[in-house]
Parts: sequence; structure tokens; C-alpha cells
Amino acid sequence: MKTPAPQEFSPSPRGTDEVLYAAGGGTAYVRLNRPKALNSLTRVMVEDLCIQLDEWVTDDRVTAIVLDGTGDRALCAGGDVKAVRAAIVNGDPDAAVDFWAREYDLALRLGTYPKPVTAHMRGVVMGGGLGLSAHVTHRPIGPDARVAMPETAIGFFPDVGITRIFARTPGELGTYAAVTGATFGAADAVLLGLADPSGDLGPAPILVQQNWIDECFAGDDPAAIIGRLESHPASEARECAAEVRRRSPLAVSAALARVRRAATEADLAETLAVDTRLARGMMLAGDFTEGVRAKLVDKDDRPRWRHARIEDVTPADVDALFSA
Repeated sequence: MKTPAPQEFSPSPRGTDEVLYAAGGGTAYVRLNRPKALNSLTRVMVEDLCIQLDEWVTDDRVTAIVLDGTGDRALCAGGDVKAVRAAIVNGDPDAAVDFWAREYDLALRLGTYPKPVTAHMRGVVMGGGLGLSAHVTHRPIGPDARVAMPETAIGFFPDVGITRIFARTPGELGTYAAVTGATFGAADAVLLGLADPSGDLGPAPILVQQNWIDECFAGDDPAAIIGRLESHPASEARECAAEVRRRSPLAVSAALARVRRAATEADLAETLAVDTRLARGMMLAGDFTEGVRAKLVDKDDRPRWRHARIEDVTPADVDALFSA
């Protein structure tokens, strides 16, 4: 399958150049086009892609879809969380929730599309970038890929249906990925079920850590997990505990609960519906706006979370997020 040259791509017929399109030989091509922002998703991009995918469903000339990103640095670094935060700060939390709902709708369309979809996972593939790629038909991953669901660091949870995959990974590796927001290379991403092997990747480095991960991340109690990590003889476990302590306690607790609930959900549509409810709860809880402020706006890296410690988060606090 030959990818069109850059000059063969055209801006969307709906007027945006944040998404480019091309076609040839029965294949339709999508190229995310915000390279300076690591191709992170705006609302315009999400809506344009939904419209275009709907058009291609009934276009007999299109037999397959290929998705990639402009430049070598990223497929997609996720959703434009600064814009989402701005909506909340400006008194419009419904607009923030609607962005997530639309992004999840796009992930569902791609994950259940009636024609084969290939997403080329190169460079940074995080957050919403995994929503675009992890559920599709073919997910070739490059050796330069850096894959993560880093949401707990900004007071959010691993969304876009990825907990459905994390709940089915070997042992507690998916729980570890969801709670810590750790970044993985290509081999680990394949092991976690987020990508397909392409080329000789070698053994997954995370396997070396699986014994303490499985031991420490078992169960439904985030306080018990942090306690096991902090008292574990493996230095890597204690270092992990220090990293988790820096995340939003509420988001860590929500991430753990989200993985556990996703294990019993019937399909991707159900997982994304729950994600939408939880996104609303997280938007109203406060840690998201504070986390984005500290990490991406003021960049002081000193978030003032709603709870001082993971031990302060109650099961009722978490349940309230899911029923917001």
C-alpha cells in the first residue's frame, strides 16, 4: 500500500487544514495535520473526521482507510486538553463534556468501522491518539513509538475505551499502565494489546517488572496498592509508589475502578458510554482543571489536588464520579 506524497493530500472540503485527505487505488487516506501540537485533536478535527468517515461508509470507491499524522514526531498526542480546561474555567463544563463525548464517538466509529482501518503508530501516540488507533483493524507500530495513557497526571482517567484493553492484558500490567500513566515503547505496547507487531521488536521490557507489578497492583483498593508498592523490597516498586503519589489521588482511584469495571463490559460501545459518564464526573470534580493548569498552562508542576493523599479518597467519592 503506497502512501500518497504530501503534495497529494488536500485540506478538508469543509474548510479545515487540520485534517488532510487523499485517495487512490480504493484506499482513502487521513492525515492529522497539527505537527507543532503533535497532531493533538481539536473539536474541529473530531467533527470533520466523523463526517468524512460517514461519507466513506457508503462510497463504493473506498474499500479501506489509512490514518497517520503529519511529520515524524507523532501520530497524535491526544485531545486538546487546554481547550477543554478553558471551557470549564469559562463556565461551560457542558462544552468540555461534549468534546469528550464527540471524541469517544469518533473512537467508536473507527473501532467498529465496516471497512478495514489501518492506523500507523509512529512517534507519540498518547491519550486520544490511542483512541484513534488501538481499536482499529490494523495497528502497525514503529520502533520509535512512545505510547501512554498519562491522564492521572492531569487529574483525569484513562479514557477513549482503552481500559477495555487494559482489563484484558496479562496479569496486572494494564492496571499498572492505567494508574501510573507510564510511557511504553513498541514491544510493550504490543504486549499490552494496544498495537500489532511490525518488524522485529524483541522482548517487551516490562516483562522484567511483571512480578512486582502483579503482586502490588492486585485488588480494588488504591490505598492498599500504594502501601504494597511503598513497602516492597524491589526498588522499582518503591520508585513507582513515589510517581503514583504525584498523580491526582482522585484520578488514581478512578483509574483503578475504571479498569475493574471495564473487565465486565460487553463491548466497546458500553465502555465508551461509561467513559462519557465518568468524564462528566471528572470535569466537575476539579482535579482536571488544576492538573492541566499545573502541567500545561502555568507549568509549575505543583498541582493542588482535591485530596491530599490516596488514602483520603473514599469509595463514595469514586462512585459519585461514575454517576455524575
